[in-house]
Amino acid sequence: MAAEDGARNVAKAGPALRGRPRWYGWIPAVVGLPVLFTVGMLPVRESIEDDLTDSARTVLDAADLAEVHVEFEGRDATISGMMDPDDPDITRAHDLVRNGTGVRHVTDDFEAPALPLNNSNDADADGVVEPPTLDPDTLALTQSDGQVVLSGTAFDESTAEVIRQATRDALPDATIEDDLTVKEAGGTPLGQAGAEAFASMAAAAFANGTGVTDLGVSFLDGEYVLTGTADDSASASAAFEATRTVADQLGTSVIDRISIDGKSSDTEAVSGGGAAMPDGWSVNIDTASTPAILEGAVPSAEASDAIESAMSSAVGAAVDNRINVDPALPPADADTIAGVADALAAPLEIVSADGGTVIVSSVVGEVTLQGRVSTASARDAAQEAAGVLAGADGSVLNELNVADAASADDVAQANAELDDVLHNVEFEVGSASLTEEGTATVDAAAKVLTENPAVNIRVEGHTDNTGSAETNQELSDARAQTVVDLLIEQGVAASRLTARGFGDSRPIDSNDTDAGRAANRRIEFVVS
Repeated sequence: MAAEDGARNVAKAGPALRGRPRWYGWIPAVVGLPVLFTVGMLPVRESIEDDLTDSARTVLDAADLAEVHVEFEGRDATISGMMDPDDPDITRAHDLVRNGTGVRHVTDDFEAPALPLNNSNDADADGVVEPPTLDPDTLALTQSDGQVVLSGTAFDESTAEVIRQATRDALPDATIEDDLTVKEAGGTPLGQAGAEAFASMAAAAFANGTGVTDLGVSFLDGEYVLTGTADDSASASAAFEATRTVADQLGTSVIDRISIDGKSSDTEAVSGGGAAMPDGWSVNIDTASTPAILEGAVPSAEASDAIESAMSSAVGAAVDNRINVDPALPPADADTIAGVADALAAPLEIVSADGGTVIVSSVVGEVTLQGRVSTASARDAAQEAAGVLAGADGSVLNELNVADAASADDVAQANAELDDVLHNVEFEVGSASLTEEGTATVDAAAKVLTENPAVNIRVEGHTDNTGSAETNQELSDARAQTVVDLLIEQGVAASRLTARGFGDSRPIDSNDTDAGRAANRRIEFVVS
């Protein structure tokens, strides 16, 4: 992993959390100004949304992604359309929109189109195809001890012959045992394209899955599924990757349900099995810090130690374990703890091998990835690995930027120049709005960054412990994003920037004194 030397450029957050003024003199302003501000900002917001939409539409159309719809709410974009969620064009669209000037977050909301799987010969006089009721006997093509077996049910005799021929074409040298059953108007409705996909994926699996017993591809209810039993993850992965490659080429997808020594391999995020992260647990790993920081809450020291060990192995160095052990959280057995640790380590290993840095934030059903990788393939692989943590019904928010790592000399130079300009990033009291002095400071930092284009920056927001942890987290998030938005407006590429708030979780001084709390209210620039 490209080492980030631990240098942090720190600027005080200013007077935002200092002693509060007498409140009663501000009643008219408190009541009236928000209304005036909201009314006044409506046309400005609409103008920003229109400009961002036009800009995003231009880059999407230029990239032949006219089928991707984009809509803005403020600076947050949602891209959508009828595309398979595994389509690599979605990643391209996400990156194109995300890297647009002024864009804050991009959410993907795609729905897979109907695959060309229905029997096209079963149309009525008007050409309408009525989908039949599927037979519970799953269509399957399996291999065991060199014997290939075709089994399950077909929609009708013509469908059965299409499936048989596709199997013979895909496996010309195999001896095929035909156990296929035909059930008129009650079997699996697989047409020519679907049958060819079914047989081609099975052929790829058989050719590359020599370490998997009872290996097979099945089809039911519109889904292709890879099954079998492997002695190790490498054998399972080889079979799945080959099968998925064929599925991608054919415009469809396959679910991996190969088991490894009796346990699900969960190679693909959509493969089911529930969330790996138990309810109530939370774990955050930050490899951009030196040493890497491990935070969160788990129910036992055993869980904390197991996760620490997995994280240390994944990044190749000791980590700073700040996990809170809370016995009130739901407990877990040794197998569950080991599964969580392995699932957390998976995206870290991918990013580490790529030379990037990442923050993995995980709670039940939700995983967020932030940081930098050097290749789009590493970004995609990290998201896929994180899907195991999120579970079949969960989600992964992938905010990894694709950018080259800076050299040690570039990092040192940028740090030195930022030290000269970052003195006091001031915000209005209790607000994410920069003061005039704070704006000038960020403008000066933007000049440094445009003159040092090789470095990447994580802007961190931190608060003292005054107020609730939730409020402090929200304030620190908003302040970090404000700084990033201004840097982008000043010409710094969005792909080089990440915003992250840590609330009051990372104090650098005691919160028991005014001076300590002032030190803890800060903005940090982490250079890598």
